[in-house]
Order: sequence, then structure tokens, then C-alpha cells
Amino acid sequence: MNIHVTQHYFERLRGLLGTNPEQLPFEALCINPCKGVHTIGMRYEIDLAWLDRRWRVLKTQRRVCPGRICPAPAGTCRVLERPARHGFWLQRGEYVAVDEQ
Repeated sequence: MNIHVTQHYFERLRGLLGTNPEQLPFEALCINPCKGVHTIGMRYEIDLAWLDRRWRVLKTQRRVCPGRICPAPAGTCRVLERPARHGFWLQRGEYVAVDEQ
């Protein structure tokens, strides 16, 4: 999975807000650190995968509608978000393998 990890505060704050889901140069955005996600102002639904410090999936949420506030589950360090789509998405208990080049 091609993941873009946010590097700056404003990049984390923005998340996928204002993006076109068909033109993203990555499959998922990693917001790190993260205590919650909002979809206020979003134009499309998103999928979320809440991860702990070992990149283990704590919880997933599919098709989160615009206008929602999603607090992070206990133990969350980061979240992956992507435009909602059918098919494969991470499951609770899985690990995300990260190649930190």
C-alpha cells in the first residue's frame, strides 16, 4: 500500500480535506500523531484505520460520512485515511508494514 505520512502540523490538520479522491498520488494518508479525525467540510466519505505505536490496527471505520467527528480509540498513535471504496481494507489486529527509507 502506498502511504503518505504527514510531516507538518498543517498537513495533519488538513488531512484529505479539499482533495480530489481520483487524483491522490497515494492510496492512504497517515496522520501521525492523531487524537481524532473530523470530516467537516469533506465532499466524500472516507475509510479509517486507527493504529497503535507498533502500526497494529486497533479499529477500522468504513464509509465515514462528511460532517462527522471521530475520536481516536484508546492507544491510538496514528490513523490511516483514504477515500472510501469497496474491497480490501485493513482489519483489527493486522499490522501495517512500513518501509522507512
